[in-house]
Amino acid sequence: MSTLAALRNRAGWPTHPPPLSLILADIGQPSPATLAKALGVSERTARRWIASDRAPLVARLALWPLTRWGHSAASAHHANAATLAHLQAQNAQQLAAALAEKVSALEDALQTLDPASNGPLFDQRHRQLQPPSTMRRSSGL
Repeated sequence: MSTLAALRNRAGWPTHPPPLSLILADIGQPSPATLAKALGVSERTARRWIASDRAPLVARLALWPLTRWGHSAASAHHANAATLAHLQAQNAQQLAAALAEKVSALEDALQTLDPASNGPLFDQRHRQLQPPSTMRRSSGL
């Protein structure tokens, strides 16, 4: 499968859209003039496509989102994307909670150790560095 086909398929676009006659029937049988204007081709070209029931892939793909199948594919794609985003957010929340528990456990373990004489004091309640209250000021040189 080519990269372009893979991208089309991933976005809910068909790799082989239906024939032009089915697409036109689904979107209300637009006139050749309307079809030509929408696709940026001459009216003669649009009439030829309609008569032969053959249009280039790019023309059928351009009309695809207007069909009920295109709407359905877009709805499914958006619903799947929303579900995935929701699950990713839940996973991130669970991970954050697990990491917060680990941090709390590490903070508790730190409290049982003897503090280093030159280390900062950590206040768990405020989660910030607190200056030592017993530190003496030097009188200079």
